[in-house]
Amino acid sequence: MNKRTNTVIRRRVKRLIFVCFLLSILPVSLCFGYFHENSKVTHRTPISHGLIVKFSVEADPHAFGAQVTRAGAVNAALTALNEKYDITAMRQLTPTANGRRADNPLAGVYLLPIDADIDPVAMQRDYASLPGVEYVEPDYMVELYDQPNDPFYSHQWGLRNQAQGHYHVVRLDGDENDKVIITNGVDDADINAAEIYDNPPDQTLISVVAIIDSGVDLDHPDLVGRIWTNPREIADNGVDDDNNGYVDDLHGWDYSSIDESPIPEDNEPTDAHGHGTHIAGIVSAATDNGIGVAGISPATRIMALKILPWALVSKIARAVVYAADNGADVINMSFGLVFTSRLLEDAFAYAESKGVILCAASGNKGEIEESYPAVSPHTIAVGASDDSDHVAYFSSYGDHLDLCAPGLSILSLRADGTDMYEEPPGNEPRVHIIDSVYYIASGTSMACPYVVGVAAYLRSVAPGWKSSVVLDIMQNTAKDIVDPYGGGEDYPGWDMYSGYGRVDLRAALSAAPRVRAKITSPLSGEIVSGTVEIGGIADGDEFENRLVEYGAGDNPSEWTPLNTSITPKTDEPLAVWQTDQLSAGKYTVRLQANESNESRVTVHAINSSLAKLITPDSGDTVSEFVGIYGSAYCPGFRRAILEYGRGVDPETWQVIREVGVPLYDEYIAAWYFDGFGDGQYSLRWVVYDDNGIVQADTSVVFVQSVFSTGQSWKVQLNRRTAVVTTYGDFDGD
Repeated sequence: MNKRTNTVIRRRVKRLIFVCFLLSILPVSLCFGYFHENSKVTHRTPISHGLIVKFSVEADPHAFGAQVTRAGAVNAALTALNEKYDITAMRQLTPTANGRRADNPLAGVYLLPIDADIDPVAMQRDYASLPGVEYVEPDYMVELYDQPNDPFYSHQWGLRNQAQGHYHVVRLDGDENDKVIITNGVDDADINAAEIYDNPPDQTLISVVAIIDSGVDLDHPDLVGRIWTNPREIADNGVDDDNNGYVDDLHGWDYSSIDESPIPEDNEPTDAHGHGTHIAGIVSAATDNGIGVAGISPATRIMALKILPWALVSKIARAVVYAADNGADVINMSFGLVFTSRLLEDAFAYAESKGVILCAASGNKGEIEESYPAVSPHTIAVGASDDSDHVAYFSSYGDHLDLCAPGLSILSLRADGTDMYEEPPGNEPRVHIIDSVYYIASGTSMACPYVVGVAAYLRSVAPGWKSSVVLDIMQNTAKDIVDPYGGGEDYPGWDMYSGYGRVDLRAALSAAPRVRAKITSPLSGEIVSGTVEIGGIADGDEFENRLVEYGAGDNPSEWTPLNTSITPKTDEPLAVWQTDQLSAGKYTVRLQANESNESRVTVHAINSSLAKLITPDSGDTVSEFVGIYGSAYCPGFRRAILEYGRGVDPETWQVIREVGVPLYDEYIAAWYFDGFGDGQYSLRWVVYDDNGIVQADTSVVFVQSVFSTGQSWKVQLNRRTAVVTTYGDFDGD
């Protein structure tokens, strides 16, 4: 078998294991938001897996790391609460967050489990009262909302509607009695994609859509050539080639694991449910390939970020930051929650600052519903329309709604072996399956990727368009739905039922100014040194000027110009950047074309090598645990390894942590002395490039039991002792 065959088999086996696990937990943990009749009357209480605690920079208990939480000398109040609620592990949301406090929205965030017999409201209140805690919120589970020669193209009424017959599922009361029929819509009740297929725009570039969902069937025949591939990652070599903190993340990442899951977090975002694959097909199924269906944006690649079945707020936040850091243009979020999240708001703001367009489904209750993240000021809220250009009867609405898009009986892709409507509350096995690998589904989940696809197409025509400009164009060119439900109402312009109307691909592209801004080299996350040539595109029929500049960090507050010009350039050098005199660290390069187009890449500028342990210093005495800080970088950086051994010159070394990202005076790890005997121990911090060890630093410390330090007390007893039961208020509560 070749390498691809092995990969496909591995994905199929993983999917089978995942399905068995999913079926075992579905009744108590999730409901899916593709539309079914029961969803209109279902109001589930969100499920919280734990607490999210955000500490300020000054109060961040980073020394605890992933293993320690009961060190009273560091934070007595926190220790007391951890004892009260039996918290034996405070897990950092991301292990590299501490080193990027000013730029990373996940820094200082910890996850705390909640036992079944604990009052979560009281626990949240107690932790929120701690000094230095910015916010505490439940880690809730979200609900998923749920003319080419492609043979099923005529059934995709949302792309081209000439009142032709198309597949439609008739929903009937009871189970296992729905039926597929052929129905007819209204002429031109579509997004006008057919005209774009006939006359596609010139000079489109690849755009990237991140789908945060149930995963994607990476091997689906209609997604061949449509899956995003990480340009700096080498497949299956077990190395973090692009230094982004993820090993072998070739097509995205699977965040779906949790403590009880038999499947660990990994680089295989395989879809065992079907929801994410259906969305991916709407956005970018291969067009004019002689099979199946057609996607909206042929120049778009799908980045698969899997959160199901453990679709927790904390995991979504990590996925949003991943998408922003790895080049996504648009993010699709076809899920919802009845509460807002400050953690997600921080992640959304971070992504938006990097130019990402965020789209969210409005929900399927068919009533006023302030579903989050659709109500977030950072997202485009999308409702559903039907094949008569009315608002679909299940589409939720409200003052936050921006646009509508086709969402009723949408034909798209079926992930291998899945059937979304087979399990409760659907109870309609195989009804929605067409020709084994295609599927009909309804919901604002299906409407959202229509808007995502149009936004991605706009980004492929004019790379660098700011998200606000993309939204303005889609709103200004939308087809106004003045009579939302066909009952004779008259709501010209924006209304709470349809927003600005049904999105229109042809009109949006026609209104789009032809200006492009794209940095093509260096790539995001790359390590650069010396003289760096900034290459890219700054051109277009309406091009006026360009500016290239740089600043320190992921989101600089100050910029230094590198080059400005009124001359357009296409795939040419745009500026020369001398990095020799810069301090080692992360820097962002920004290209602006006119006022509305912008492209950014964040890189590591490194011109020297350093392996340095800042704390603890040699000669320090430590007890119980110690937070380790340091620096690790070099040109061609590959990894850094922190390890320890007993004595001044250890015979053997034990790894504490391996790091795949350069660090600059940052938190590395917590070293916890569980079962260590008193004595001298050595810490070794080693930096590697592709050729081996570049530099190393060692600290020798003395480990001393807390009972033999000044933090303890002793009393010599000269007589026989006895136990007397009593009590005392030790922690002052």
